[in-house]
Amino acid sequence: MTTVDTPIALRPDGVFLRDLVERAGDSFMRCYQCGTCSVVCPFSFAGTGLPRQEMVLAQWGLRDELLNSPNLWLCTTCGNCARLCPRDVDIPGTIRAARELHLL
Repeated sequence: MTTVDTPIALRPDGVFLRDLVERAGDSFMRCYQCGTCSVVCPFSFAGTGLPRQEMVLAQWGLRDELLNSPNLWLCTTCGNCARLCPRDVDIPGTIRAARELHLL
């Protein structure tokens, strides 16, 4: 049995979270990681974690992790994920907002 001895320090950025909500709305907070979005994402087959990983990073306000993720730029914003999302999360809108914040 393997144990984890090193704690993970998460440092949510409240200002970033507020800025993301201002640009994308707060629908990403409804994501409960069902995985439906990943089934239809053209890049999820490559093991990128798209777009579930990005939604977790956004929900937790992990600015550096989200804005430095290469997945942020792999997403085509095709909208397949949003069309099938049972929680009506605007995933492409969240990705676009994160890209905007990255470029500021």
